Amino acid sequence: MSADTGYDSRGIIGALNYLASQEVNSIYFLPMNLGGDGQEVAPFVGYTDTAFDKTHYDVSKLHQWNQVFEHATSKGLLLHFVLAETEAGNRNWLDNGTLGVERKLFYKEMVARFGHALAIKWNLCEESVYPVSQIEDFAQFLRLVDPYDHPIGFHTYSLPADSSNPDWSAVLGDFRFATNSIQGNISFVGGHVERWREESALAGQKWVVEVDEITTGLTDTNFVELRQRGLYDVLFSGGGIEWYFGYHSLPLGGDLRAEDFRTRGDMWREGGIARRFMEDHLPFWEMEPADELVDGEAAHSDGTFAEVFAKNDEVYAVYFPSGGATGTIDLSGANGSFQRRWFDPITGAFQGASDVISGGGVVANGPVPFNPAQDWILLIER
Repeated sequence: MSADTGYDSRGIIGALNYLASQEVNSIYFLPMNLGGDGQEVAPFVGYTDTAFDKTHYDVSKLHQWNQVFEHATSKGLLLHFVLAETEAGNRNWLDNGTLGVERKLFYKEMVARFGHALAIKWNLCEESVYPVSQIEDFAQFLRLVDPYDHPIGFHTYSLPADSSNPDWSAVLGDFRFATNSIQGNISFVGGHVERWREESALAGQKWVVEVDEITTGLTDTNFVELRQRGLYDVLFSGGGIEWYFGYHSLPLGGDLRAEDFRTRGDMWREGGIARRFMEDHLPFWEMEPADELVDGEAAHSDGTFAEVFAKNDEVYAVYFPSGGATGTIDLSGANGSFQRRWFDPITGAFQGASDVISGGGVVANGPVPFNPAQDWILLIER
């Protein structure tokens, strides 16, 4: 047994402190990755593929994990538990891929030791290829043993352009599922969010719809592209977003090898600006995507257009990935006067003078305050 140096756990606690200071509010991790990509994390007393190791848990380790998770919770970080990987070795590590004693014990230990955290998302599998019937069995047991009713969902391989996924369609309206976990190309992620947000609502069981793997991967140089094509596209479509790092060797590091979250600091800064904008100025929990309200705007270089997030007759937020021609907004469904302001997503400040416009018809959005080459947000509110 090694002596307590006084420095144990400072790295991981410091990382959480840093992320929270940058206004990041969720972290994604695997508590058991044996047989998968990393093959270095498990809650068991041993890492061999034996019934003994898989049914005996290291309580000292779990106590230390709980200290980390409680610290994350105190810092306002959601704990996104990914409970399996797509690789056959990991997927089948417990009960040969079924719901048996080993998997039930794993779920019960995760819930019993960490389920009290204020914000948890249970993700049954990364890039799931489990049969739907198996996923339903997993969700049923996890729902049974979790007294806190944290949301349950599962991840997929990259969605096609039309956002379809037969496994998600099969569980729409099922009370056991309350969220999903989207992987997709950056060109389509906003559409993915809007489709599954709408379909889950129509099925009578609304999902918290989240993108956690834009296949481009966040690096230290592409944050502008991902802000313009991903961040606001997802948020103004009514979804949440987490950032996949891609595969990179050190010193940059990717999702398996990253050692320093500061390598993606530009996105944390600009994501923090987006978060503050939404929390300070939008009743986002009451808003809906409404891209059809804006017309005639200039397309961004990748062919994308404005994103509109609205609570009709109260507030409209329009994200322009390019601030050239801004076109018009249809306020036919709104009456009376509104204040109009331009927000700079790079500096996090309103720019230029505000003015007053009237609803009841189509209104020109007007020019951006400066630099039409960059992205801008137009806020129209009572």
